Amino acid sequence: MKLTVLGATGGTGRELVRQALERGHHVLAVVRTPSKLTIEHENLKVVQGDVLSPNTDLKGSFEGQDAVLSCLGNSPDSTPVTKLIFSRTTIYTDTMEIIVKAMREANVKRLVCMTSWCTKNNPKDPGPRIIEWILKPLVYGRVLRNMGIMEDFLIEKCSDIDYTVVRPPGLTDKPASGKDLAIEERMFVGGAPQSIPRTDVAKFMLDTLSTDEYNKKAVAIAVSK
Repeated sequence: MKLTVLGATGGTGRELVRQALERGHHVLAVVRTPSKLTIEHENLKVVQGDVLSPNTDLKGSFEGQDAVLSCLGNSPDSTPVTKLIFSRTTIYTDTMEIIVKAMREANVKRLVCMTSWCTKNNPKDPGPRIIEWILKPLVYGRVLRNMGIMEDFLIEKCSDIDYTVVRPPGLTDKPASGKDLAIEERMFVGGAPQSIPRTDVAKFMLDTLSTDEYNKKAVAIAVSK
């Protein structure tokens, strides 16, 4: 398949590119700083660009592609905690509106993107206490809220796009778990570990491209016990 990857210099994005190339896909990575993507492969093309910049030809990077995969967003590893707590976050909604517009112009229908567990509040099915009582109100609330609005945009206004929203718990750089993933069309996976290797997330994102099972769905994933 011909894939365009956004956010390819982040931890999960790099893993997504690596695994896609291993599977024999042709990858076009749109990145702000090409030097940060050190992967070299005959099937990899790196294009400098910023999704939020009007000077970036996103439509051109989507034309002729089979799918767009996005790992764009705030990285807790590189974003100061004070900024996560106090700054208004709109990167998820801002970028997704631009991505969908360019996909429509390029006639590309398949989209896979990543958000997180517990992007929305559900009093009838609350998430783990550490997320709902500590992390959400004190640290990641603004980020999760914007992720949730982005998800609503896809669900409510993008019926023409075959999207899959992947909601993982906390991301780690550990090796692949080697286990099957628990997958639920829900805000989280009950009773599951609250962290997951990026390698597992990237693998699942690529796996969704070979099935219609997750089209037009937002699913939470976790490593099975």
